[in-house]
Amino acid sequence: RQQGNRHRKSLQNPPQRNPSGRPFHPPVPGSITANIGGSITAVGDSIDLSRNEQKRPEFLRLNPNGRIPVIVDSDGPGGAPLSVFESGAILWYLAEKYPGLTPSDPVERVRAMEYTFFQVGGVGPMFGQAGWFLRHVEQMPLAIARYKTEANRLTAVLETRLQQAPWLAGATYSIADIMNFGWLRAANYAGVELDQYPLVRAWVDGIAARPAVARGLRSLS
Repeated sequence: RQQGNRHRKSLQNPPQRNPSGRPFHPPVPGSITANIGGSITAVGDSIDLSRNEQKRPEFLRLNPNGRIPVIVDSDGPGGAPLSVFESGAILWYLAEKYPGLTPSDPVERVRAMEYTFFQVGGVGPMFGQAGWFLRHVEQMPLAIARYKTEANRLTAVLETRLQQAPWLAGATYSIADIMNFGWLRAANYAGVELDQYPLVRAWVDGIAARPAVARGLRSLS
């Protein structure tokens, strides 16, 4: 659904502290995750997906999988440039480099890791498939039912978790919330009605209202 569009974004802050980043991503949920997670002023390069620019050799050197998003931290380990691909890896890298999004409590840190990978292995793939089949020109009822059901089941898991704690890791807002927020804010894409999940709805609204998140979302518009 992003084909034919060109978008600019990145992950760079003033040079005295933050990395020079060169990300490549239009505002799809995975790239929204990376951008909010960085929460940093950015410069970036455009990628035209309709022209398969993500398959060009210069891009494949950054991500051999030929997908977005990607960042390049020009101040990586040892001061050398480091490219990072996959939204979960990008988010974890930024959280490790800049404090504030990885819980200090050891139990909450484990919970943050669990719900980060819950998105990687569940929410992201299932929501993406549900949305794709819902919009395919040839309707496939079995596939639509399978992925919509799974997307709703995963949302119900989050609803249950939010009955236990205000954030997915526990008392602390973390990368786990950011990781899942990108898809849940667009839940209707996967046929999920958030009105059926009031705690998830309130959680999405609460994250969207955070100043750093609002800045990240504005920068993608």
